Amino acid sequence: MVSDNANSLKEDGNVKFKQRLFREASDLYAKAEIACPEAAVYPSNLSASLYELGDYASASEAIIRAAKNLSEPERSSSMFHRLSTRLARTLSHGVRAGTIPSEFFQDNVVEVKELSQSTQDESAGNELLTAWKDWTRVESESDGVLQGAADARSRHSCLPLAKPAAAACLAYYSIGHDHPLSIVDDWGDRGHASSKDPLKISHLPEEELSNLAFLFGGVGDARHVFGSIIGLHQAYQKLDETKRSVMKIHLTLLDIHPTALARDVCIFQLLDELKEGGHAEETAAEIKATLFYIFIGIIMPSYCHKRFHQTVKDLIQNLENSPPILPSWLHIVDMSIPAILRSLHYWDSGMEKPSRTTPEMLKYHIFTKNVKELMDESELDTSDVAKILANHPSFITNKRMLDGVSDEQVISMLSSRMSEPCPSRDQAEEQKTWLQEARDMMAGAMAMQQDYVSGVPNTPTEFTLEAKWYDELKAFVLPAILRARHPGFDELWKNVSTSQPKSTLKDPFEQAKVHINEEWKPNSSLFDAIFDLGHHYPEFNYNIISTAMKDLSDFNKRLNLVGAHFPLNSDCPVFSTVEIFFDAVIRGLTALDRHIKLEVLQGSLISDLSRMKAGTDSKRPTEFPRRYTRMWLSNVPDYTHGMLNTAVYAVPNLQKVPGAVVACNTLLNSQVWKDAEEFCHTYTLLLRKDIPRFLGCRILQLEPRSGLTKLQAMDLPRPLVELASKEELTTWLTRILINILVPGVTSQTQIESVYYPNNLVTLIDLLVHLHAVGFPGHWLSSFLGSILSDNLVSDVAPYLGTLPNSVSEYHRRVPARRLNLCPWHSDFENILATSYEALPFPVLSIPLGFTTSHTDVKTFRVNTPRRSFKQTTANNMHNGAYPVMSLLFFDPRKDSPDKLASSIAAILEGKLGKNGSVHVLTVIDGFDIFEGFIRWRMSGERVKKMKEEGWVMAPYRSDVRESVLYQSVPAANWIEVDGF
Repeated sequence: MVSDNANSLKEDGNVKFKQRLFREASDLYAKAEIACPEAAVYPSNLSASLYELGDYASASEAIIRAAKNLSEPERSSSMFHRLSTRLARTLSHGVRAGTIPSEFFQDNVVEVKELSQSTQDESAGNELLTAWKDWTRVESESDGVLQGAADARSRHSCLPLAKPAAAACLAYYSIGHDHPLSIVDDWGDRGHASSKDPLKISHLPEEELSNLAFLFGGVGDARHVFGSIIGLHQAYQKLDETKRSVMKIHLTLLDIHPTALARDVCIFQLLDELKEGGHAEETAAEIKATLFYIFIGIIMPSYCHKRFHQTVKDLIQNLENSPPILPSWLHIVDMSIPAILRSLHYWDSGMEKPSRTTPEMLKYHIFTKNVKELMDESELDTSDVAKILANHPSFITNKRMLDGVSDEQVISMLSSRMSEPCPSRDQAEEQKTWLQEARDMMAGAMAMQQDYVSGVPNTPTEFTLEAKWYDELKAFVLPAILRARHPGFDELWKNVSTSQPKSTLKDPFEQAKVHINEEWKPNSSLFDAIFDLGHHYPEFNYNIISTAMKDLSDFNKRLNLVGAHFPLNSDCPVFSTVEIFFDAVIRGLTALDRHIKLEVLQGSLISDLSRMKAGTDSKRPTEFPRRYTRMWLSNVPDYTHGMLNTAVYAVPNLQKVPGAVVACNTLLNSQVWKDAEEFCHTYTLLLRKDIPRFLGCRILQLEPRSGLTKLQAMDLPRPLVELASKEELTTWLTRILINILVPGVTSQTQIESVYYPNNLVTLIDLLVHLHAVGFPGHWLSSFLGSILSDNLVSDVAPYLGTLPNSVSEYHRRVPARRLNLCPWHSDFENILATSYEALPFPVLSIPLGFTTSHTDVKTFRVNTPRRSFKQTTANNMHNGAYPVMSLLFFDPRKDSPDKLASSIAAILEGKLGKNGSVHVLTVIDGFDIFEGFIRWRMSGERVKKMKEEGWVMAPYRSDVRESVLYQSVPAANWIEVDGF
């Protein structure tokens, strides 16, 4: 009876197993084993389902129980060989993952030895022999893996995650463009309720309240940090005394550009001066004015310029001390100080640069008003649209576009809207004039609509009068106590603020301009050594009052900063708005002084998050957080492979607290996306509904066109039943692989560009991440093995069109064929040798001659002066900032660089580059067209063979699929240099 019941449970389990419902199958097999504990078949079946679940520890125990129950006839049956094969595989994956303890071998010496000896049976098949051969290698490596894992993680964290750009140049964004936010309250003022996202700090237990940590990636001018200090202070005030006493806050300010951080540190220094107090009223006003003009001004009064440069000198001295002298609430990571000092020294040395003048500075500050404002302010008749909007770019573009609209269409559309009907044909001149006016009216209406759709703001009411002042002078109105230092300013502002006619203001404005041109100075903090090539000036072609200042004013109102206690001073409204903002920051820093730490970290967002995740960011103090309550990444994901890398590198670094999210906006190319689905698919190659099943995180919000993406972590590992099947996973990983090797084309139009930088390091990182998500190690090892054995068969094809990658690609299939992956084996060899001991699953199917030792991988460099590059690349005729460079290695007697560069897809399909005749590297250590060098890593043995055979190296760019050097570099010219 018991046997029948056990058999019935087993049959039910078999049904579930065939349906890949391994958890349900395991439960049924376990019940069957309980019902009939003396039989071998039930724990044997249980071990199979547990193995598929990736529960290698339990699977190994079940295998041992089955082996003990085998009858003599069963020891000669196929079951014995299946158990033996399964044990070898289970041990390989379980020991490498660290889930099978050493006690297992001590407790089961006899059974393990007996099963391993099945390899000596004449009937032992290749599958069994291979499984035990793999285990023998994994076992022999286990001590080395255990001892070398930390070093391997450290080495791996030094590998670049992106393909380099041909002419990489850090763009310096000084004055921010996006809405200030308080990270505990909202994600900026985006015009809809979803922007509000309060973190319920008062509900957090003391343990979590004492470990609040927030990361700002691409921190820029730190406006979000300042806004968050204000929001955190307001939250702090609402806590009871007990919770206040334990509240600890850490803010990590991360940016790749050291000049942005240097500018922020100068502002912090001035804030600390104001926080300490004790200044006379006029001195305090001067410090505030200096802070104000650094933060939002293009030019500044000479006394602010002098005070700013004294701040720079003081910071240089303070940072050159060991340890640095800084406010108690501020910490600059040691490794970030040298780069920040270089920026400070650059400002200091350029203080009196003769070529840097206010008139020249203002030549590059040109902006066009909102169309509606121009129409409202014009003293001309509103029917004369062309004169009012003569220089408005949208109006000009629309006029050109309307040239293609026939006169008949214009008459049909506008006859009822013009003040008079269109004259007849026999009144040719009158009709011509009417049609011109009608086209102008239409172009103006379209421009106004475009302003509305794109969110071009109107000037806030409180700034209307100052906007007239700024339009003329490009300088803000100072508070009265400082305005008196500037001849004629008081009288001029009085006349402007009482709306005197323009004609009476012409001469006073001209006199003010003379004073400003002669006595004022450019805002030095807006200059950067990278871009300052002789006479270069930063460009600001937007209206600061109707953009940056409107956003700041909106923030002040949103956080209830403006009121009876802190009223807006209408005598200097822009200055007053900034003053109210920073006064709130100072109050926050004062109240939170012992509870808050600001960390300044210069680096690459994704790389630094990767190091935090791996625990290899040893340059930061050990007590600093590696997991965060919330992260704001700005629009850095626009440049770092979007949502895929955000999910893999950022989301796992979230704390497990309610309300923990990673958020970012889209600024680079927001209008290029058809919808959220296309946005998600282009970067992840998944549909948004499938993100949890593959990447183990949840999309809370996805609005690329309006600019907000929010991701939330899920508890990991996920149950296998909630994850994609092995077949789905393999198909998706193949698409990821192919899109790294043969990426879609990046548009040369900047506003339509989609950055697709990932190299093969990110594929390995993705496999490691998927292991943490809950995918069994043998699935991931199998996929990697199919690449290394050059045996990956797929019906997925590369997308060769221009990015974005249409959602229709998700379903597109071609006849299945074996991909030619041997050309990229050298790239995989470099990565795996560097990181081998850090992988949580074994690397099987290692090709003959493939090294797994990092000491066998060498670093090589070639000199490539700018003149050696083709003109299209040397002169940035193709965008030099796009991360699209890879390296080709080949025998020049058999192939040419141009042929190969244009045929990467054909190489992948096996139509070229077979049998090791071509190698391609996506991972490049250094590529600098300005300094004139390329540096990469490769097995010493491979390079030795290439030199013997006379191979060459040729860099190519994937966006236009062309090689970039006039002449490929012979192997004889490759110079070995120091690597890690």
